[in-house]
Amino acid sequence: DAGPAWMSGIGHQVERVGDLPAADIVLVNPRVGVATRDVFAALNAPHDMQAAQAVPQGFDSAADLLAFLKAQGNDLQPAAQTIEPEIADCLAALKQAGAPYHAMSGSGATCFALCPPGGGKALAARYRTLRERDWVMAGGLLGS
Repeated sequence: DAGPAWMSGIGHQVERVGDLPAADIVLVNPRVGVATRDVFAALNAPHDMQAAQAVPQGFDSAADLLAFLKAQGNDLQPAAQTIEPEIADCLAALKQAGAPYHAMSGSGATCFALCPPGGGKALAARYRTLRERDWVMAGGLLGS
């Protein structure tokens, strides 16, 4: 069953959420791999982990979604960036390209940015001028 979901723990806790507000997503990958096992081994758990927060059943606007995501973070990002510094470079390029929100996806090395509907292709094009060799794809959020 396809639809928006929030994953936590080691990816085994999946909670369905309501429809997401309209937004574009840009996925980027520096064409390097990061082994999830290595990222968890480098994680200084539980010190580096944030307390879980309740996931809303829906979001009234893209601003609400972004505020929620910014409050969450990704506990694995510091450990993954230690293993593969290219992740930090991807995130910096997304920010420089004008992404309103950017983060690492899962345990890396793929990163993503969210932006207003219709803005994904332009954001992806600006990113490509900064990091030509990376894999880049723009699209819409599932469930929006």
